Amino acid sequence: MSVPARVQSGAMRVPATRNHTAPVPATRPIRRRTPAPVVRRRVRHHVGFTVFASLMVGATVIGLVALNAMLAQTSFSIDDLRSKADGLADRHTTLTRQVADRSSPGRIADWAVRHGMRLPDDIHILHVPEGSIGRPDPAGGRTLDTAGPELEPVADGIVR
Repeated sequence: MSVPARVQSGAMRVPATRNHTAPVPATRPIRRRTPAPVVRRRVRHHVGFTVFASLMVGATVIGLVALNAMLAQTSFSIDDLRSKADGLADRHTTLTRQVADRSSPGRIADWAVRHGMRLPDDIHILHVPEGSIGRPDPAGGRTLDTAGPELEPVADGIVR
């Protein structure tokens, strides 16, 4: 195969090759090189590389499938927990309403009447005079009053 020459300014001929460094004078005949035969190396794949590449691709695929399965399982457990939380919120609302209904003053008064409870006939209100609040007694735990009568504590209807 011949390489065509191109003409540049002047009487110099330049071959159309890539590795050209200096122009060739026009009076000289152009030498044609015959290209060296291209020797193709036979690419040999090693068995070890093939096994290693296969193992890496297989491990990656198995890892991605396992990750996807774990994400799906997590999604299912999150949905289950959300449904449980919604159920518990509904139960909380129901129980709160029941507490409000059962602790209403009218219902408590009706219950007390049904069980034989009644309002007392006479109500005694004790007024504590100002300045009679004593300091605690280190020995007995009672208060030492500086003024006024000593009051006995009443718990569950029993006078101590």
